Amino acid sequence: MLRLTSPGSRMLGFSLQKPEKKMKIKKPNMTRMAFLLAVGTIAAVTARTSAMIPEQVKTETGLLAGTTAVGQTAVRVFKGIPFAAPPLGENRWRAPQPAAKWDGVRSATAFGAPCTAGAPLPGRGGARGAAPGQPPAAPAPPREPARSEDCLYANVWTSAASPGDKRPVMVWIYGGGFTGGSGGMAWYDGENLAAKGPVIVTFNYRLGSLGFYAHPELAKESGHNASGNYGMMDAIAALQWVKRNIAAFGGDPNNVTVAGESAGAIMVGALVGSPQAKGLFNRAIAESGGWMGLTMSRMRTSAEAQAGGAKAADALGVKTMAELRAKPLDELTGLLGTGLVVDGYLIPEDQSFTFTTASRTRSTCSPVRTRTKRTSASAGRAQAWPAAAAPA
Repeated sequence: MLRLTSPGSRMLGFSLQKPEKKMKIKKPNMTRMAFLLAVGTIAAVTARTSAMIPEQVKTETGLLAGTTAVGQTAVRVFKGIPFAAPPLGENRWRAPQPAAKWDGVRSATAFGAPCTAGAPLPGRGGARGAAPGQPPAAPAPPREPARSEDCLYANVWTSAASPGDKRPVMVWIYGGGFTGGSGGMAWYDGENLAAKGPVIVTFNYRLGSLGFYAHPELAKESGHNASGNYGMMDAIAALQWVKRNIAAFGGDPNNVTVAGESAGAIMVGALVGSPQAKGLFNRAIAESGGWMGLTMSRMRTSAEAQAGGAKAADALGVKTMAELRAKPLDELTGLLGTGLVVDGYLIPEDQSFTFTTASRTRSTCSPVRTRTKRTSASAGRAQAWPAAAAPA
């Protein structure tokens, strides 16, 4: 009889020869296998989640209780963190004030309200009706609360294992023409990117007439003879909060990249050129924004913006800032945000000159990466402006 044997067959525990007796093959115990698989899965998840930032994190204003991300279970999420006091009442059209401290543990599982842009415009609003013969679809649950003046909140996504991890940090600034957008919008969600390593931060900044309204009286009370760039002040306050607190989330306060798209990219450009933002970040990314690859046109001056703001206040019959601050939001009709202006303080000069002349040595001098969509505009198009606007 022919025998077939091999070293390999012996290693597997059988011999390739005709058996004299019929071998019995036992069926695997499926219940036991399922149990072992479940135990292994639980052990793997436990090992992964145990090496995460605790659900409670201590910040300068108090304890925060976050949650675990739904899609990326190795990521902790902390939402609706106040990085400044609500800009209400006397704080309307003022630089951001410090956030109040709290006792106990503050829940950080829901986004804060996005910023409103001011009084609603007439003739706007409404929703598209259902298709003919079809009942209207049930609205999806809102991701964020309704827009509000009380809106200066930040959000953090982190996959760090401990506060000492010193992960790189990205602070994202949303677009929306300085009249819309928020740090809690779905397409700015930081969950997937945080799973790759960096700590992701988004935040809200004031919009429209509440974030970019200028007036001579506001300039006088500022202490810097500047008014109008309140949304940019919010961005600086958020970066200062990151500098002081991000280590508690496993981030490195000395390795911060600020990034944004559209209006957010314009804000990034302003931050790179602002002496007031110096030292708050190390790199910048601007996607489809001005001053860094899209357009370079003459900026509005603070004097121009203040003149327009005074005219709008007169039209409302308002004589003082106290009266204007006391008005309900829906009565602030006619007040328009001017966008970023050259105020001599946050923005010392026209950004075109900051990035095209030797005066760049007065900026933060951060490494900058720019990206512009082909459909946004002609990249690098320079506009002409009066000689009076040129630097001395």
